[in-house]
Amino acid sequence: MMRRFFLLGRNQRIATIPSPKAEPFKLWLAQVASERLEQNVEVARHGGNVAKVVRLELEARTGKNVVTSVSAKKTLKALDQPVRKKKN
Repeated sequence: MMRRFFLLGRNQRIATIPSPKAEPFKLWLAQVASERLEQNVEVARHGGNVAKVVRLELEARTGKNVVTSVSAKKTLKALDQPVRKKKN
């Protein structure tokens, strides 16, 4: 995540270079960034579809809903809690 912020900052700094020689590089950089974003969106979409298929299969096998409003609330509440270490 930090790398992404670093790259965004670097790209923004490059975009502010007022030089005609920098223009081809800035255009190339924008093209590459756009392609990478499209790839990431596609991977995320595929991952979401895989998760959906697995969830539906599990629900069909067990006859129970995997995700309910109760389980979602419990999960969100647990995410807000600090992680406690177990004592040995």
